[in-house]
Amino acid sequence: MNLDIFIEHLLRIKQLAGNKEHIVGVVTESSYTIGGRKTVVIKDVQAGFDWEHGKVLLMPQDTLTALSAEDVNAIVESKKNGQSWHSYQQHKKHEELKGRLEEKVLDLEITLAATRAAAERLCDAVENMDGLTPLKFAARASRAAADLQRLLDSTGL
Repeated sequence: MNLDIFIEHLLRIKQLAGNKEHIVGVVTESSYTIGGRKTVVIKDVQAGFDWEHGKVLLMPQDTLTALSAEDVNAIVESKKNGQSWHSYQQHKKHEELKGRLEEKVLDLEITLAATRAAAERLCDAVENMDGLTPLKFAARASRAAADLQRLLDSTGL
């Protein structure tokens, strides 16, 4: 709708209403209600600027959030099952967190296995099980210690 048509509608409503005061609101989606539709009051009207240039913006008193069709269906289903939207959102957050934690545990298990292997190489080097010369023994032990330190540093421990 453009501004001229919007103003025409407002003038017609004002003319029909006479001196009666009317509250300006936006109809919101609400299922299972009796009586008038749910609305959010408009607290201000502003001209858009920058990216919103060429638009007239109605500023609602309460925050409005656009929901996808999937979100709306989930809300309806949760209401039918006696659950709340908030518990559904918490469930979604917990599932996402669970997935991230499972990935982190897997990463830590891989790092632990690599750390154990590096520690075993270090122990073997320190014990000089291969009977290396002192110079080769020192080089192997130094490499094994550096490998182990890098692994430990990567875990943040």
